[in-house]
Amino acid sequence: ASAAWDLRHNLTASFVYDVPFGKGRKFGSGMSSVANAIAGGWQINGLLSLRSGQHFTLGTSQGLCQCANVQPDVVPGRDPNNAPAAGRTPDLWFDVDAVTRPAPGTTGTLGLQSNTAPPQKNMDFSLFKDFRFTESKRLQFRTEVFNLTNTPFFDVGSINRVQGNPGFGRIDRTVGGSERHVQLSLRFIF
Repeated sequence: ASAAWDLRHNLTASFVYDVPFGKGRKFGSGMSSVANAIAGGWQINGLLSLRSGQHFTLGTSQGLCQCANVQPDVVPGRDPNNAPAAGRTPDLWFDVDAVTRPAPGTTGTLGLQSNTAPPQKNMDFSLFKDFRFTESKRLQFRTEVFNLTNTPFFDVGSINRVQGNPGFGRIDRTVGGSERHVQLSLRFIF
């Protein structure tokens, strides 16, 4: 079985781009000081994170066994990790019809970590602007947006993974605090 912390795919990419507009830059180098204070010297930054979902184990409340852990039986020719016929949604994340009640006295035929939770996709973005006072002193205006696309991060612990429970296959909530956040700040650098 795969380990619960085995994330098969994990990509993190970042970028920093100094916008080439303003005094001393490729474009707009002849602009006035007032225009440069508004339009020149901006920096764009981003951080993209893409991760596979975590593995998790299905259980059952329908087992008749004096065992510590009981998983359901797999329906022959089916895979419970496949998407339902209507497609994956938080209301039905995996094929609940691919498993059935385990035979009495057995621990079930489905292995551990058989299913995969939703992947995580996140884009953080920021925009900076420096206002120089002297060679060593400057004020930096910062706009930072966390989870720019407001993509939900589904809580792996909220997946109803116990066959026989109401809502089997449903994801009940997102990770708290994972919605889009925007912050504005000033930073004095000396």
